[in-house]
Amino acid sequence: MVKLRLIPTGKSKSVQPSYRIVAIDARTKLNGRYIDKLGTYNPTSKEKQVTIDEVKALKFLSNGAQPTETVRSLLSAEGIMTKFHNLRQERKSSKPKKITKKVTVKNKKTATTNSIKKEEAPAT
Repeated sequence: MVKLRLIPTGKSKSVQPSYRIVAIDARTKLNGRYIDKLGTYNPTSKEKQVTIDEVKALKFLSNGAQPTETVRSLLSAEGIMTKFHNLRQERKSSKPKKITKKVTVKNKKTATTNSIKKEEAPAT
């Protein structure tokens, strides 16, 4: 399973931590090899600098990647989680419409064949 999580990149055990937001296999170790870098997070600055590549993040989320709690809160603060949920709702709402149209077309065809058979039956 792919996870979206933070990898520490700042000075270890210091006052200057910084992190990378990455897509990584859930079984790899903390600083292990990651699939793709999505952005950075610097919590020590005054405004807590967050930079995230929105296109990559949406791609991984739509393919089933699970964000950790911290990454989920960062994504929602940037507005990416709401865009992801809106995309999911659009996909879900578009699928049933296509199925119902196909069913109505089949019903119309069977109705016309039944009416033709009924008309032919009394004539013979």
